[in-house]
Amino acid sequence: MTRRSLWLLSGQNARPVIAPSLLTLAVAIAGCITLTPSLASAQAGTWLRGDLHMHSTHSDGDSPPSAVIDRAVEQGLDFIALTDHDTSMNGSPTHWSDPGYVSDDLILLYGVEWTSGLGHANVWAPEPFDYSAMWEANRAQDADAAIRAAHDQGALFSINHPAAYGCCAWEYDNLEPADAVEVWNGTYRVPGFNGQATHVFWDARLTTGRTPTAVGGSDTHYLGFPQQPFWTIGNPTTWVYASTPNARAILQAIRAGHVSVSYEPDAPRIELSADIDGDGRMDAMMGDAIPGGGRVDFLVRLVDPDNTKTSRRATSARPVNRALVDALAAGRATPLEVYRAALGEKDGSSCNGHLLIVFRSGSPYHAAALPCGSEAYGFHDTPYAGSYYRVEAVGFPDDLKPIQHPLHGTMTAVSNPIYVD
Repeated sequence: MTRRSLWLLSGQNARPVIAPSLLTLAVAIAGCITLTPSLASAQAGTWLRGDLHMHSTHSDGDSPPSAVIDRAVEQGLDFIALTDHDTSMNGSPTHWSDPGYVSDDLILLYGVEWTSGLGHANVWAPEPFDYSAMWEANRAQDADAAIRAAHDQGALFSINHPAAYGCCAWEYDNLEPADAVEVWNGTYRVPGFNGQATHVFWDARLTTGRTPTAVGGSDTHYLGFPQQPFWTIGNPTTWVYASTPNARAILQAIRAGHVSVSYEPDAPRIELSADIDGDGRMDAMMGDAIPGGGRVDFLVRLVDPDNTKTSRRATSARPVNRALVDALAAGRATPLEVYRAALGEKDGSSCNGHLLIVFRSGSPYHAAALPCGSEAYGFHDTPYAGSYYRVEAVGFPDDLKPIQHPLHGTMTAVSNPIYVD
């Protein structure tokens, strides 16, 4: 099955499962038509949360692999990739053989940060592999050769913090397609400038037909000061919808784009799915491709993974009018102002909800305010070939300390796209 193939309903292909509580949710924007997805009967996968970018004392981190693993377990993660810099290890991944890089609680990926003067990238595999050709490509500053070498080893190649300011932005004009892009590195606003990584770097590739999966990574170097007061492992969290809970299935899910990113392990994640034939059953999810030319019903779910947030109820989302969407896109209104206007609230203090922004081929297309109690939003469209749909959730998290807000901002989750063939 190809990277952009339809997630079929039959055979052994997985498909998203819609919870019974959602049978009456998701009011569509156009015509206010109620979308009522039914339960899926085909094989389901498992949502796993992890962090794909962190460092230890094998490069420039302050803690050994065992302590890094302990912190990841404390954060409630299911998997991690320890990605020490190849330049710090002279091209030999010594952290893989560290006796502390073992765990009964986490699924461990085998990663390295390909560290070049023109950009950084993570390479991940389900087991140790031969890194020598990638190290040669590093010395030659040849990103295309590095990507080919990673693929020859059955590994994934992911561009890191492509819009970072001052250090390590991606400057290669690589022709070989990378498997993923780290659109969310550490805290959302700075130092990674993740808004530009998402809306400029990643969207530029998506609009030209490339389909790298959006992932996140905390890029944790210090378990203590100076990083700890602001963020740690799991900020952000990369969610993967894997067929089984193991390293190989996690990487297959990343390759397929069955991925969502949230700002922390217990923050709501976005699940975007599509019904292409109007039967009320979801046929495709993030990373899949659907045919164009006919009506498609889309469903956005904002899922609380641990049921620890505000109690959910069947409350409809409030669609945002076109003028407000345009004002948001032009920067004339903030997400909070749009959220309040859509709900008719003067101060927005009654509920910490979310503003969902649907992007079609890189531009804001729809938006909806989800008050605290709403978890689904439905809309329909007639997609055109070559387009794609993805969603961002802007929230007002009350679990951030005042010192953290300037760095984190209000972005809470980002989805991968559904593509249109």
